[in-house]
Amino acid sequence: MNRIKDCQFIAFDFETTGIDSVKDRVIEIGAVRFSVVEPSIDTFETLVFPDKSISDSAFDVHGLTMSDLVDAPGMQEVLPSFLRFLGGDAILLAHNASFDRSFLAAECVRCHLSPPENQVLCTLPFCKSVWPASDNYRLETIGRMLGLITDEEHRGLADSMLLRDVFLRGIRDSGISEIDELLSLYKPHQMKTVADVRFPSPSQVTSVELRLIEKAISSKRDLALQYGEHSRAFRTVTPESCFSRGSKHYMIAICHREGISKTFRIDRIQECYLAMEETAGCVLLITV
Repeated sequence: MNRIKDCQFIAFDFETTGIDSVKDRVIEIGAVRFSVVEPSIDTFETLVFPDKSISDSAFDVHGLTMSDLVDAPGMQEVLPSFLRFLGGDAILLAHNASFDRSFLAAECVRCHLSPPENQVLCTLPFCKSVWPASDNYRLETIGRMLGLITDEEHRGLADSMLLRDVFLRGIRDSGISEIDELLSLYKPHQMKTVADVRFPSPSQVTSVELRLIEKAISSKRDLALQYGEHSRAFRTVTPESCFSRGSKHYMIAICHREGISKTFRIDRIQECYLAMEETAGCVLLITV
């Protein structure tokens, strides 16, 4: 299958809480599966409830607030469905793909799922090759230049559909008909899969949390943590000790919510912070 018209593509876009794939989270997924001969085979669209707040700079981009997400499913529920949508046959397209690719890799690590092995192509080099005279290569700029832009807000599915339209116009304007022609526009380091992204493994993440727990124990500090796959609320605990059993690490801590000493499996901790103090029922948090 070397001809463009015989291939399927998926244009996808994430809206996030910020720009750091390690610290931030995906809050919206939009994607459209298409081919040159069938512009809309299927779509995927969902909001995602994150386990951290949305930064002001991210809000300025997409306009989403935590109240918009309160009834949305968590990533543990969403990601398996999205990975099934991606399948293994389509070429993935994203504008500034390193951003979306790194966030997808990060969410796969957090959910203990294997990342997709689809080829991911960034449409920035493609646009630079097809329209070298453009003022800049932001997706919105190319869309307006081609008369494709709408007044819709900057959201996942709308951006994915705009990316699809830009890509199809580029294929038409360039006369590219073979996959090899398309790939020739890219340098080797620009052709990566999500699996190629280097991101902390679960064991590395656990070791970071272990150091934080050990610091809390030595300094007699409390921790605020989210525990379990579906937990959205933070609980405050006083760590007492850690131990290992096989390859798993555990923390014994007094849970302030339940008023008892409990055992927590460290790889099930979703977020973990040192609690500075409690004031009027609010726990102030710091990261380390």
